[in-house]
Amino acid sequence: MIEAQVEPGRGPTATVIVQMGTLKIGDPFICGDYAGKVKSLIDDRGKPLKEAGPSTPVIVLGFSGLPQAGDEFLVMESERSAKTLSEERLLGRRAEQTDRTANALRSKACSKPPMERKHLRIVLKCDAQGSLEALTGALAD
Repeated sequence: MIEAQVEPGRGPTATVIVQMGTLKIGDPFICGDYAGKVKSLIDDRGKPLKEAGPSTPVIVLGFSGLPQAGDEFLVMESERSAKTLSEERLLGRRAEQTDRTANALRSKACSKPPMERKHLRIVLKCDAQGSLEALTGALAD
């Protein structure tokens, strides 16, 4: 997968380059932590396709959430196995984020006295996942 974004009226979409086999409408898939079923394929000129062969860039519709740029797009044998794997990955990621957040809060709470702490709340809104990663990295530096 090259990039992912949320398009109004279409939901989460991703630009994918098919490497092996043929991607068809109706194929169940998993990409990163999110599963789905290919609802529509759109070529680089904006025309709908029924299937995409090797080395063909297409926009895929049918994601359950917005995957990270660079995640591997895999076609699964059944929609049930894709959803099960997706749920397992999401639970693992949530547990990891909860642990990381708790550790960060503990270390910050111990490092400075209460009167010296400063808080800056920022809301980032981006059109593509790659833009969000770049902005988050720049702000962290």
